[in-house]
Parts: sequence; C-alpha cells; structure tokens
Amino acid sequence: MSIYQNLVMIRRRSSKDKTHLLITDLKINIGDLNTTIDGVIKIRNKLTHTGVASVLDFNYQWKRIMISILVRIFLAIIDYDGQYFDPLAKELG
Repeated sequence: MSIYQNLVMIRRRSSKDKTHLLITDLKINIGDLNTTIDGVIKIRNKLTHTGVASVLDFNYQWKRIMISILVRIFLAIIDYDGQYFDPLAKELG
C-alpha cells in the first residue's frame, strides 16, 4: 500500500463518529436505554478487535440495547414514526 493510500485511511471517520452521525441524522432516541454511544462503541471495539467480549461485558442487557438500537435504526430508515412493540423490553417503543 502506498503512502498516499494510507493518507486516505487517516482521514477516515471513526466508528464512534459514524455511529453518532447515524443516530443524530436519523433522530434516534436512545435516552431510555440507560447507555451512551460510548458504551456501545466500547463493546463493539472489543468484539471487532479481539473477536471476544467477556460474559460480564456482553450480558443480556447489552444484547437488548444493541438489538433495540438496530431496530430503531431500521425503523428510522424506512421512515416509520409510529409506536412499535419492543419484545426484548416487553413494552411499546
């Protein structure tokens, strides 16, 4: 890889920046999930860079949070603005 190709890689946005932009642009509310984007990125980084996350890090609560965020992203992409049932939270979102 040439030095010029590496320079392009340096200017690339981080996963944290991309996630912030996605959630902000799609106007996704994650305030009720008791987490921050930083917490989600921390788990994502462990899984991506090591291939594993300890049971303590990636417990049921984190799975629920990640799935809830993905559902909200999907619903925002298809421009759905009504209520939906979150089966993991067992309540209307």
